Amino acid sequence: MRYAKLRRLIVTCEVTADGSTLRLSGPLSLFHQTTKYGLAMAAFAPAVLVTPGYRMEARCRLREGPCRLRVAAGDPVGSTFALPRAADSSLERRLVRDFRKLGSAWEIRRETAAIHAGDRMFFPDFALQRGADRVLVEIIGFYLPEYLRAKLASLRAAGLTRIVVCIDASLACADDEVAAPEVLRFTRHVDAQALL
Repeated sequence: MRYAKLRRLIVTCEVTADGSTLRLSGPLSLFHQTTKYGLAMAAFAPAVLVTPGYRMEARCRLREGPCRLRVAAGDPVGSTFALPRAADSSLERRLVRDFRKLGSAWEIRRETAAIHAGDRMFFPDFALQRGADRVLVEIIGFYLPEYLRAKLASLRAAGLTRIVVCIDASLACADDEVAAPEVLRFTRHVDAQALL
């Protein structure tokens, strides 16, 4: 999940009795920047191959026509890929650096706990901590308005009120505004002062 987020993919996670399911929306559902998003999805696939007990299914549209790819752990598919130890992007490193320069009583930390949000799992990027006070921070790159609305609704339904969702406006796939008090729009980098 962290690697999918690092690649700025539109991803949701559901937890069922059979395990966890990550769903990635492909570039065909987007209006522009499809090559960039398609490359990010292709770069994500090797990470799946080193995840224990995986099953992957992809529906693809190629020039030759539609096709379906199914792969599972135990299939004879090799990978030279290794999951990153620290899934920090330059955007996240800059946010941490800028936030710490503010000299605030709030501390920024990498958040590693998965949080249940209804029937889905939520993986926040950071937590802001000041004593017993805690605010979760999620950074979203590519998104569709429906995806963002559903994500905000599931977070509210789970009772997560102390959260800020940072949305990269320059990579937005639609111009629809998603009005919510917990949304902070940014371009190129998250403004640490605005987050605080």
